[in-house]
This record gives sequence, C-alpha cells and structure tokens, in this order.
Amino acid sequence: MPKVNVDHNSLASADEAYVQIKTFFATDADIRKIDPNIKLVFEDTKKTGRAESNKFTALVHVRENGQGSVVSIVVDLPLIFTPLKGKVKETLEKKLKKYLA
Repeated sequence: MPKVNVDHNSLASADEAYVQIKTFFATDADIRKIDPNIKLVFEDTKKTGRAESNKFTALVHVRENGQGSVVSIVVDLPLIFTPLKGKVKETLEKKLKKYLA
C-alpha cells in the first residue's frame, strides 16, 4: 500500500494541537465525504490516534517540539489511489495549516 507522510510544525502546544487534530478528524467535511463511516480511535495519554475506513488508514502522533509541537500523519492508501498520493499530501498539508493556525 502506498504511504503518504506529512509532518507539520505548529506553534501550538502538543496538548492544543492534539485537540485540534481530534476535531479535524471528527468533524472535517472532506474526510466525511471520503467515508462517512470512518472509525476513530485516540489515545489521549500518548497523543496518538488512528482513523480507519474502507478507503484509507491514518496514524496520527503529536509531540512536543521546543515551544510548539509536531503533528505527524501517515496515511496508507489502497494501491488504486497511488496516482493521488500528491493530492492527498497537499490536501493534508492545507488542512493542518487551517486547523493548527
């Protein structure tokens, strides 16, 4: 399966960034368009999460980085979506900028 890796540096603390990432996965309309039945599992103590659907799997990790934080997302895509890897990465980067502004 092709993977898309995105790391986003944020000025928000790891706690704040983690809350925003949970909000993003739970409420973002574009994610719901891809699969309205997405399953989300978050481990608050580790600031990690997993999003599973029929179309993709995403792993999320938020960690401290100096005065801010780093949000890392790894998305596993089905082989058929290989040509869309660049678009998926671009969209994730835009969404992270929006939610972690």
